[in-house]
Amino acid sequence: MRGAVAGVLGLFLVAAAGAQAPPAGALDITSTPEMQAMPTAPPPEAAGPSDAESTAVAPPATVMRVFIDTLTGADTTAVSELLAQALYQSKQVVVTENQSNASVTVRGEVVRELPPAPRSTSRRHSTTRQKSATAATNMAPPTADDMGTAEAAAPPGLNLNDFNLTALSSPEAAGTPVDLSQYRYRLNLEILDPAGDVVWMSGRGSQAQPFQTSQAAVAQTVQAMLSALARLAAASPATP
Repeated sequence: MRGAVAGVLGLFLVAAAGAQAPPAGALDITSTPEMQAMPTAPPPEAAGPSDAESTAVAPPATVMRVFIDTLTGADTTAVSELLAQALYQSKQVVVTENQSNASVTVRGEVVRELPPAPRSTSRRHSTTRQKSATAATNMAPPTADDMGTAEAAAPPGLNLNDFNLTALSSPEAAGTPVDLSQYRYRLNLEILDPAGDVVWMSGRGSQAQPFQTSQAAVAQTVQAMLSALARLAAASPATP
């Protein structure tokens, strides 16, 4: 009985040793110089940042966000669009529509040059005829119908042509595109910081820029604005 048990245990030990031993002619690659030179993988907690985190680019802290407030004056919608486009294409500032997120606010007015009044030779004659007609009416005796009228007759209306005036129209307000090439403009603008203080303004009086085409007026004003904004950004590195 003991001999049988010993025989069974011997066979089990031989089988286990055969399963653990490498097959005949096998090569141990873990002992080669190439495998020994390979670095071991770091533990999970020591791994570096992911590719997504390492390629993220933070926006510059000194970027200036400009909000263009509603301008006053003539053709303001069209000129405001030119102003926003010029600031955007400069690539030096960000034009934002959120005033609470703006670094500065631009406000002011658009002044359109008045065209020269045409000289009319018929003005003197028309005025003389109007005065003669008025004098003749005043000298005529009142009629019975005039005496019985409860309300006095309205005085004759003024002829705008006699004063070289024309009725003012607002094609921009009516939704009609404005042809800016027909006029010359000047931009009187100023820059306000978040506290509401004026930190820059365009020239006034004798320092004001001359009336120019809309494109030239916007370009000249934007150039001066960008110079002022660059100085503000340099003085305020923590601009939001």
